[in-house]
Parts: sequence; C-alpha cells; structure tokens
Amino acid sequence: MIRTLSILCFLAILVIIIIAGMRSEAIPQVFEHQDWLHHTVAFIALVCSARWAFPRTHAFWSLLYCLLLGLLIELFQGLLPHRTASVTDMLANTVGVIIGIGIAILIKHKLALRHAAKRG
Repeated sequence: MIRTLSILCFLAILVIIIIAGMRSEAIPQVFEHQDWLHHTVAFIALVCSARWAFPRTHAFWSLLYCLLLGLLIELFQGLLPHRTASVTDMLANTVGVIIGIGIAILIKHKLALRHAAKRG
C-alpha cells in the first residue's frame, strides 16, 4: 500500500511538472524570482518522491533522469511561440535536483540509523 502511494505521489508530481512546463503561456509571476522558486521546489519534490517511490534505484539514476526531464522541458519551451528556453531555469532545476538528492540521502541515512537503533 505504501509503495503504491509513493509511486502515485511521484507520478502526480511528474505530471504537474510536465503540464506546467508545456503550457503555452508561462505561469504568472506575483513576485520577483518566483519562477526560480517554482523550478527549484518542483525538482526537489520530484527527486525526493522518485527516491521514495523507487528506493532500489541508485541515486545517480534519479539525478540523471530528473536533470534530463528538466532539459527536455526547457528545449520544448524553446519551440513554443510564447515561451523561451532558459539557462537560468535549467540552473534552478539543477539546484533543485541536487538539494532533493541531498535531502533524500539524509532521510535514508536517518531512517537506517533509527532502524539499527531499534534492532539493538
């Protein structure tokens, strides 16, 4: 049951990122650098949910696949009439992926320590 929920969570985040990235119009900005915040938080959530949904997958592959997704979305945006591909957006995606991998590794380490402490 938990495994199914973790995969559904990952898929929901993935779909939201893809839909937001492929919209013909950019999401309206309320404050400066909001777009950067969206990219970073979205990719933190994507990587963390991927690590939770697929715990046996090596962190390197999670990192690579999430970076490739970010790159493909940016390249696709370059093909849309009212959107542009952005190096700064890709940088924000990369920062989010790196932070997300760090968080996922830290959580996995903490859970392993807790599990070892329970065993004695």
